[in-house]
Amino acid sequence: MIFFYLSNHLRYFFAIIVINKSYLIVFIFGKGSRMKISATTPKNAVITELGKRLARVRKQRGFTQEELSKVAGLGVATLRRIEEGKDAQLGSWIKLLKALDMTTSIDQLVPETFRSPMAEVKASSRRRMKKPAGGVIWGDEQ
Repeated sequence: MIFFYLSNHLRYFFAIIVINKSYLIVFIFGKGSRMKISATTPKNAVITELGKRLARVRKQRGFTQEELSKVAGLGVATLRRIEEGKDAQLGSWIKLLKALDMTTSIDQLVPETFRSPMAEVKASSRRRMKKPAGGVIWGDEQ
């Protein structure tokens, strides 16, 4: 029997493999700075990941922390706290995203219109269940 378990911890991945109930092998993989954010990701992990992503984008765009904070109208200490994953105000994030020309990211945060697939199915099933105005039509009427 082979049993395999993979955990996605905040700082590393680890796997436990048990073979024939006698061998226990544990692998620890250092986690890169990229992480998939899902509904089950803890709040602190989301904030930390967003801070890492912001730092990566800032560097890719060629900004130093001092330059970006000046363009965004924020203090350098505020930008450092955000990149370190400390909690920040939404207003600070908006200023930073605008300074990085990432306004589409702001718009995608909460879309103007939102239709869930389940709402679409429910709406279409309600339309189908309506009876015709003249009663039941069997198709063999003359």
